[in-house]
Amino acid sequence: MGAKHLQQLRRKGWRYWLRVAVVLALGLYIGHELGQQRVWIRWRYALHQWMSSHGARAIEPAFTAVVLIGDEEYWHGELAGRTPIRRDYLARLVTALSEAEARVIAIDFDLRAMNPDGPGHDHSLYRAETDEFIRVLTRVATRRDVVLSKAVYSRDGRYVRQPDVYDEAGLCPPKIGPSVSDDRKKRHGVSCGYIALPYDLRLVPGPLELPTGEILDSLALAAVRATGRMVRGVKPEGMVGYGSHIPEATFRERGLIVAARDLLADPANQPQLAGKVVIVGGAWSRFAYRRGPSVDTYPSPTGPMPGSLLHANFIEALMDNRVYAPVPELLLKAVELVLLALGAMMFALELPMWRKIVAVVLACVALLLFNYFAIQNLGRFVDILVPLVFLVLHTVVDQVLDWRRDALRFARAKEGR
Repeated sequence: MGAKHLQQLRRKGWRYWLRVAVVLALGLYIGHELGQQRVWIRWRYALHQWMSSHGARAIEPAFTAVVLIGDEEYWHGELAGRTPIRRDYLARLVTALSEAEARVIAIDFDLRAMNPDGPGHDHSLYRAETDEFIRVLTRVATRRDVVLSKAVYSRDGRYVRQPDVYDEAGLCPPKIGPSVSDDRKKRHGVSCGYIALPYDLRLVPGPLELPTGEILDSLALAAVRATGRMVRGVKPEGMVGYGSHIPEATFRERGLIVAARDLLADPANQPQLAGKVVIVGGAWSRFAYRRGPSVDTYPSPTGPMPGSLLHANFIEALMDNRVYAPVPELLLKAVELVLLALGAMMFALELPMWRKIVAVVLACVALLLFNYFAIQNLGRFVDILVPLVFLVLHTVVDQVLDWRRDALRFARAKEGR
C-alpha cells in the first residue's frame, strides 16, 4: 500500500472509522450469537462436508455396518410399537450378530432405568426380558465385544451417570481415572459409552469427565477402543475434532444397512457384517406405521440421518484417521479481525466498486483454498463461514454508506443552486 492509498484512508476521518468499527463490532457479536443458536448450522454442514470429502482419496465405509429396526419390525411385528424397546428382541439381535461374526456389537438404544432411586431399577413387567438380555450379553461377550449405551443427564452444568437396567448385573462398572480410557483392550467383554450427540454434528464426540472422576467414552470412541485400536490425542471433557461424513446412500449401496428382520431370518446370509463394528439402532416412523418423521433422525452434513449412522460415521472417521483438529478459537477470531480490517481499508480506498467486489471474491476464494489445504495436509479445520459472511456484509454496509454520502452531496449541491 503506497503513500497515495494511506492518504485516502486518512481523508476518511475519525467519524468514518468509528462508524465502521461499531458496525463491525456489532456484526461480530450478532454473528457469534447466531452461531450459538445454530442459525447457520446447515450452511456450515454443507461447507464442511464439501471441504472434507473432496480429498485425494474417496471416502468409503470400511469398518462399520448398521442394523436398523424399521416400521415392519416395530409396528407390525412382536415389538408392537412399545417403548421401551423389548430387550429380549435386542438379545436376539445380539445373538444373530454374533453368529454373523460381527467384530463389535454396539447397542444404540436408551437402556436407562425407569426407577433410578428405587430398590429395583427396572419395572417388574420388563424384568424377565431384561434378565434374558443380560444373560445373552454375558454369553456373547466371551466371544465378541459388546458396547452398551450409557445414560447420562445434565446436573448443575455437569453430566452425571444415570442408572441403567444392566447396572445390577455388574456390567460396565464405573472406571475412575483418565488413564483407564487409554488402555488397549486385551480381551472380549462389555464396555459402554454415552449416546448423546454433540450440538454440532461435524464434531466427533470424545470422553466426558464426570463429577465422580470417571472418564466416560462416547459410544463411538468405546467401540473403536473395543477393536483394540489405540486412539491418541483424546482428552477428557471435549470433542475429538471435526470428522468427515459418509452419506447414508453410500452405506446402502454397499449393503451395510441391514433390516433387523433380515438379520434374524438368516444371520449366515449377511457376510458383509463379518469383522465389522455393527451398530443396532431404530428408524421406524414416529407416530404409526409410515406416519410421521423417522425416530432418532438428525440433520447432518450429508442430510437427515439416523443416529446409529451418525455413530457409524464417527467410528469411520476415528478408524480412518479422518478427524481434523479445530483451529483454536483465539486464532480464528484473530483471522476474522484481520480480514475485517483489510476489508474495511479496501472499501475506504477510492477504487471503482467492481474492483472492490473482485477483491472480496478473491479473498473468499483464498479462504476456501486455505481451508482445503489445511484439511488435506495439516489435519486442521478452520470454520470460515463467519469470516466469509462478514466480508460480504461489510461490502453491503460500505456500499450503503457510499450511497448515503452521495445523497448528502447531491442534497447540498441542490440547496446551493
